[in-house]
Amino acid sequence: MGGRLSRIVWLLLLLLVTGCGRTVAAGGERTKPRTPVSVDELIPADLDLVVRIDLARARASLGPDISQDLLTEAADRTRADASIRAALAEAEVAWLATRVADAEAGDRVFAVRLERRRRVEGEEAAKPRLTPDSIAWKKLEGEAGVLRYGTRRERLDRGQTERVYLLDDKAAIFATPVEVPAVDRVLADGPDAARGRPEARGLFSLDYRASRLSPEMVRAFPNLAKLWRGIRSMSAVVDDRGDGLELEGRIRCESPRAAEDILRFLTAIKEGSADTDYGPLLAELELSRTASSVAVRWPWQRGILRELLLRRRNGAGGAAPEPVPPEPVPSP
Repeated sequence: MGGRLSRIVWLLLLLLVTGCGRTVAAGGERTKPRTPVSVDELIPADLDLVVRIDLARARASLGPDISQDLLTEAADRTRADASIRAALAEAEVAWLATRVADAEAGDRVFAVRLERRRRVEGEEAAKPRLTPDSIAWKKLEGEAGVLRYGTRRERLDRGQTERVYLLDDKAAIFATPVEVPAVDRVLADGPDAARGRPEARGLFSLDYRASRLSPEMVRAFPNLAKLWRGIRSMSAVVDDRGDGLELEGRIRCESPRAAEDILRFLTAIKEGSADTDYGPLLAELELSRTASSVAVRWPWQRGILRELLLRRRNGAGGAAPEPVPPEPVPSP
C-alpha cells in the first residue's frame, strides 16, 4: 500500500503541476445549440475531470527546465503521440479531460489554444502550424472553421488519438476513440452545460464532478473508495506566489460526516509523510472544514519543489507510508 500511496501522491502533484462510474448521461443538459466560441467548450460532459494548464505562465514561473521535465513526463504517462507533443510546443493554454473511472483505459479529450502566430516581416506564415503528417493522418470532411483528420492506423488502442480537429489554426482538439462521437455531437449541437469548467485563472486549475471509481481501484484501495463515495465535487487553482506556488482547493462532500472523514484522511497522509521525501512539501498543507466541505491551502516553496523533482529525475525518493483510515464519526 505504501508504494501505491507514493504513486497517488506523485500523480496528484503531476496532475496539478503539469498540466495529467456513474457516467453523466450523454451530453448532460445542453445549452441552446450554437457553435462553440472557445476550445474548452468542445469538452463533452461525460468526462468528469478537467484540468486547465496555462502553459505560457507555467514556463515563465517554473523555468524552462522544470516545466519541460513535467510536460515530458505528463506526455509519457498519457501516451501522447507526436501530434500532441507538437501541439504542446505551440500552445499557450491546454486542457486535459478524462473520466476518472476509466483513467487507465485512456479515454480523454486533449485541447490546446495556440500562441499567437509569430509574424515574419509583418506577414503571418502561410502554412498552418499543426497540420498532421499525411503519412499518419488523413484529412476528413470538415466544416467552416474546423478541419478534421483521422488516423490511418488499422489497429488503435483505446487510449490513442483517433481524431484531430483544427479550429481556424488557433486551437486543436485530440480525441480518443470513445470520445470522438461526443466531440462531433458538441460541434453539431453546441456546448454541454454540464461540462467541467476549471477556473480560467492561475497556472493550473481543475474541476472534478464525482463519479464512481473503477472496480480495479475499489479492490486496490477499499478505504479510499469508501471515502470517495462521500465526495460530490472538487475544484482547485494553483498560482504563483512569488517565492513558490500555492494551491487553493475545495472538496465538496455529501454530508458533514463525509467531510470530516475526508479531513481526517488528508490529515493522516500529512502526518504519516513526515519522514518521507514528501514531508517538507506536505508540512505547509493547511486543512479546514466548514459544514460539508473541506478547504485546502497548500503552499509549495520553489526550492523544495525543485529538489523533489530532481530526486524524482534521479530515481531517488522514499515511499509515503500507509495512512491510518479515519474512525467512523458518531451520528449526532
